[in-house]
Amino acid sequence: MTLRQLKIFQFRNFNELTYRPHPYINFIVGPNGSGKTNLLEAIYHLGTGKSFRTTLTTRIIQSDKEACQIHGLIEKGKFSFNISIQRERTRPTQLQLNQLVLPHAAELISAFPLRLMNPDSFNLLIGGPKYRRQLLNWGTFHVEHTFLTLWRSTKRIIKQRNLALKKNDKAHVNAWNQQLILCADQLVINYRHYFQLFEPVFQEIVKRFLPQMEISLKYYPGWDTGKTLMSLLEENYLKDQRHNRTHAGPHRADLRIRVKGIPAKDILSRGQQKLLICALLLSQGILLKKDQNLSCAYLLDDLASELDENNFKRICELLETTNAQIFVTSVDETLKKRLFKEKPSGLFHVEQFEPTV
Repeated sequence: MTLRQLKIFQFRNFNELTYRPHPYINFIVGPNGSGKTNLLEAIYHLGTGKSFRTTLTTRIIQSDKEACQIHGLIEKGKFSFNISIQRERTRPTQLQLNQLVLPHAAELISAFPLRLMNPDSFNLLIGGPKYRRQLLNWGTFHVEHTFLTLWRSTKRIIKQRNLALKKNDKAHVNAWNQQLILCADQLVINYRHYFQLFEPVFQEIVKRFLPQMEISLKYYPGWDTGKTLMSLLEENYLKDQRHNRTHAGPHRADLRIRVKGIPAKDILSRGQQKLLICALLLSQGILLKKDQNLSCAYLLDDLASELDENNFKRICELLETTNAQIFVTSVDETLKKRLFKEKPSGLFHVEQFEPTV
């Protein structure tokens, strides 16, 4: 997948902008506050339908405007397609693929897969299980075609079970238990298959970045597998009823990352954590290419402030081998020549709105 053209209207500090990225490496430079991250945010919208910075539509629309638009021309081999997104102050976000209105963002995730590495990526280690579950869900979605239907069904079942818990309606809770078990069994099969593909790719990459560390990655299904899920649901009924939520199930799945048995967040330095996080995200894109023959775009926002140049260079060297489209923001224009030497690349000065090669 390659983004050939991006058009932005009334989005953040861009009143109107047309950007034609390089098919390989794109270095986006400019002073702090010039809009480098805003440009990545617009690209991120094309592959997700949302922002990675805010859930508030009013924050991304210019203050004197009622709506903003983002249009992208995506190339896939000999074919190309258009993605259009319109966000309004008073209406739901409108998503279109080749002028066909999309009911969900899943079609965008499939059409333009991308991985974002930015300071907030630290949540993969220091944040709660939901961040690692999002990582697991993204990868499983691209590999297992039944995953999305199963995941949506599971969320619906959990919602209904929690409502029954709130009403102390044990008969309906038991009925939802049966449905949850059926979905959970299939979801675990999906998750485990993806994890079996992902874990060796991750180990190969993380050993390149952190050769002295013994890092383990384990899939946790969302409950203690020493017991059946049904027995845990029954055993936890009073606790679940007290809190009005389901404590065991695939909606609680996690990836547990440890160094010699100790949680990685408790033993790695901040720089080492960033390398580990990059290894996780890069592994997903590399596996996607290997297993599905789909190229993933990589968005690297302000990584230079989180990593020393040698470690940043190691990441860039690996990225060059993927032949993927890469977007990197920096305040330092000279960093481009020091980090990327093999592949042709493009340079974009945000404050000038004119790309140079």
